[in-house]
Amino acid sequence: MPAATVRGWLRRAGRRLEAIRAWFIEVAGHTGIEVAIPDGFGCGGRDVVAAVRVAVAAIGQRFGPAGLVGAVTPAQVVVAVSGGRLLSADWPPSARGL
Repeated sequence: MPAATVRGWLRRAGRRLEAIRAWFIEVAGHTGIEVAIPDGFGCGGRDVVAAVRVAVAAIGQRFGPAGLVGAVTPAQVVVAVSGGRLLSADWPPSARGL
């Protein structure tokens, strides 16, 4: 991909970090596993990473090694939860759209 294209994706995603964070926290909650919502770090990117980690842990506990899907990685969760559209201009559709 051209560098300008990737910069555009990252710039647009940067404007939606709170919505992205909320989406992953909500996904974690929908697993039925008790999750601890991470405190904010004061940095949108770090907050999103923390939310992804919470979702990975919850999904891993619910469906992981002893369950349906085996080991669960952050990359798998990001792709599955976003439908491969994490950097798309219209994702997430709504933090309450699950």
